[in-house]
Amino acid sequence: MNTAKAASRRPSRAREGSLERLRSAVATLTEVLELSPDAFAVVCEEAVRAVPGAAMASFATDDGTVIATDERAATRHPAANGHDCLTAPLTVDETTAGTLAVYTMDEDGFPDDAAAVLELYAAIVRFGLRARRHHEGTLMLAEQLKQALKSRAVIEQAKGILMAVHRIDADEAMRRLVERSQHENVKLREVAARFVREVT
Repeated sequence: MNTAKAASRRPSRAREGSLERLRSAVATLTEVLELSPDAFAVVCEEAVRAVPGAAMASFATDDGTVIATDERAATRHPAANGHDCLTAPLTVDETTAGTLAVYTMDEDGFPDDAAAVLELYAAIVRFGLRARRHHEGTLMLAEQLKQALKSRAVIEQAKGILMAVHRIDADEAMRRLVERSQHENVKLREVAARFVREVT
């Protein structure tokens, strides 16, 4: 094997350092990532750790509202002082979209690999936030289904009691439950549960 070719395939020490900072930042992100303003503060703090040359970071929504910064950017906004800034879109879904910005205090600007590292970091954050949002949605749907099944069971039980006592069919039993629910302005499942408790 040609040693010159093998050496050219290995990342430079600076690039290895960038990759290690990125790995470390992503490891921290995966531990604490949640959809809240605090999560975006963590995203900003870890961006400073991940992106070479970054001194500060902020996340702003598409309408320009800054909703999170790392502690350094919270006290002093570097863009006003003419420092270099790199940005990456950070769209989670229709309700959460914005831009992650990192700033350098270095007069020479960012190192060459900073923009690529920021893009990779932003892609990982987007994936993590979307996965978290999807997970939360799945948990909420599971809870709603659980409640729907409970509601359905008590409604069916109430219908069965009405059918047996009044010798009516299922449609008529349901009509009576719905009528009572509307008359009392109470949810159908609550009317059914109360009826079952009263009868049993």
